[in-house]
Amino acid sequence: MKRVVWSLAIAGMATCVLGVGDASAQAPPGVRISKVTNTGNGCKPGTTVVSLSEDGLAFTIIFSAFVAEYGPTVPNSAAQSKCKTHIKLDAPNGFTWSVKAVDHRGFANIADGAKGLQQATYHFRGAPQPTPWRVFEGPFFDDWHVRDEVSLAGREWAPCNGGGQLQINTEMKVERGTAGPDSESVMAADSEDLEIEQRYHIDWKRCN
Repeated sequence: MKRVVWSLAIAGMATCVLGVGDASAQAPPGVRISKVTNTGNGCKPGTTVVSLSEDGLAFTIIFSAFVAEYGPTVPNSAAQSKCKTHIKLDAPNGFTWSVKAVDHRGFANIADGAKGLQQATYHFRGAPQPTPWRVFEGPFFDDWHVRDEVSLAGREWAPCNGGGQLQINTEMKVERGTAGPDSESVMAADSEDLEIEQRYHIDWKRCN
């Protein structure tokens, strides 16, 4: 088995909104998730759970059916899995928030000669800037962890006073490559609880 941990520092993923104060290590009171929408074959209705941490500094998305796989009896369409999530956080007027880091965790069983791939984007408005594809070369049989870190200068902040929704696009796929015609590969489902997890770490600011 081989465990892979990817870490990527994103310097210019988005442009900061002007007119906000310094980032704070403490969330304002009354923060809550007010809206969540999911579309895609990786997050069909009833297969995702979103929760906010007690301190308001992170939220977690858990997927129970976000799987990419191929095999002799698996349809070709199953080799690619996508999910688009929109999340809105409510907070008192005068505050804004941004994503400073994201942890993606899951499990993969990739055949020798095949590979699994993962990519994600996060933005409030405009065109997203995707992260590079993370490649898991077979043979691979283990948990995996991908971490995206966004520099303070490169962060995009939600519109002040409760406006805007964070748009998250996540994609995973498996490619047969040089693996045999009867080979099988799967990416996403955690080995213990059959779930894949994304944890979003966020910062808060006061609006000027």
